[in-house]
Amino acid sequence: MHCDRIDKEQRVINAGDAGLFYRYAYDRITNRSCIGAVMENGLVITDNLDKANAFNSYFSTAGISDNGMVPQCTPYRCQIKQYFRQCHHR
Repeated sequence: MHCDRIDKEQRVINAGDAGLFYRYAYDRITNRSCIGAVMENGLVITDNLDKANAFNSYFSTAGISDNGMVPQCTPYRCQIKQYFRQCHHR
């Protein structure tokens, strides 16, 4: 899915068409969906604030404590290059 999006972005860039770019950018930043009803403790929640509080309540208990260890990561640029290589080998 990400590779398809990258391919589409590349086509938009290569087209050199400002109108096409702005339509693509608008489509990417426009929020066309919302979160549907949520179940909490057997109750159906539809109010946005109540849904936000339900998610906050759940995720605040689902996390883990920070152990202070930082994982080894490859440089971001290398990850992007590797990702592009994977996309073009599909």
